[in-house]
Amino acid sequence: MNKDLPYAVSISLTEEWSYGPQIDSTRVKYFVNRIVKNIQMSALEIPSQSFEVSDVDEPGFACTIKMYQQNSPAIITMPLIRGMAYATFEFVSATPRISTIHSMLTVNGRVSGNMTGKRFEIALNNNQTWLLYAIDSDITLNFNENQFVGIEPVTNVLHLAKKQAEASASAVLDAQYWAATRPNTNGSDGNMSTTKPEPSFSIASSSSTVDNVDAECERQISIYSPVFYSSPNGYKMRLRLYLAGDGNARRTYMSLFFVLMRGEYDAVLQFPFNYKITFCLLDQTSQQRHIIDSFRPDVKSNSFQRPRSDMNTASGIPKFVPLTIVKQDNNPYVRDDIMFIKAMVDFSELPKSLVPYILTLNPGLPIPIQQESIRRELEKRAQEKLRSITETSTSANHDKPMMQ
Repeated sequence: MNKDLPYAVSISLTEEWSYGPQIDSTRVKYFVNRIVKNIQMSALEIPSQSFEVSDVDEPGFACTIKMYQQNSPAIITMPLIRGMAYATFEFVSATPRISTIHSMLTVNGRVSGNMTGKRFEIALNNNQTWLLYAIDSDITLNFNENQFVGIEPVTNVLHLAKKQAEASASAVLDAQYWAATRPNTNGSDGNMSTTKPEPSFSIASSSSTVDNVDAECERQISIYSPVFYSSPNGYKMRLRLYLAGDGNARRTYMSLFFVLMRGEYDAVLQFPFNYKITFCLLDQTSQQRHIIDSFRPDVKSNSFQRPRSDMNTASGIPKFVPLTIVKQDNNPYVRDDIMFIKAMVDFSELPKSLVPYILTLNPGLPIPIQQESIRRELEKRAQEKLRSITETSTSANHDKPMMQ
């Protein structure tokens, strides 16, 4: 326990050990707990050491600690389990305060200022990085002079964990966060469904309207998808689908557009929006002959500037899919009156040849797990390319005539 003010619980790693006396040709290994306050979580409203311990597991593997201040509504409850991947802090009307005996270099890559979101990476000068997750809702904290402090009391659940060097280990922590924060996925706008927030977004739309589209059809002009975010603290956006086409594509193509919206994180995002967008009409059979098309934003267009109203003007691909394809009987894109369109925002300049692989990934997997699979596939392809170049070079050298 930290006896300095404000009262807190420290998270440290047991990294040293010693051996006891030799018994039956063996020595008992004892860990030495050196308390190094790598990272500390506390609350501004709780400066004293008032606490309660409950739910104690007799061997000492688990307990619950509640910290509080007399005559104050502020409470922090911590269910602690030995060996857990992260510490859980249940805040009630308390202002979070994160500090360290080391030096905080950056938070989310920034050196100071207010930050709002649900996931924060805190980089220390001892080569450690700590992950802070807000489970129930966004929180705003101020990073200044080696402290990361909330700007107001919150009622929220926070997770704190040390980021591991292995990408897959950190991906597991992120996956647990996504599972805890994932909202209801049943969309109600235009019969489309969404998983929010994710960089890849799937929508489902009834095909009955498509089947009834003809030259005289002037009914349902367009369908908006529900709102989604490119990342937890990213761009706010939605899609707009013209089932019977728009403009010159009317009655011959389905038109699909991207709509940038005014979001709560715009003040810290980069504009104009300049990331490639890929649309995919998914083949629902084992053939996997998806229809894929991409476009790059015109950074001079108002569609991709920082939104000043609720929505910018839609921009995208007017001739996305010929209506003749989706109106065919037993076509692979419309099954059980459902078709799926996937939109991907490419923040890392992935090669176009990788898109078909991405579409083979199970969309039910958490996004961090999908991203790790993509990273491995990229590494695999890079190694195969290098091997091919090396083999070609070796073969060419063998084919050179010998000098007499």
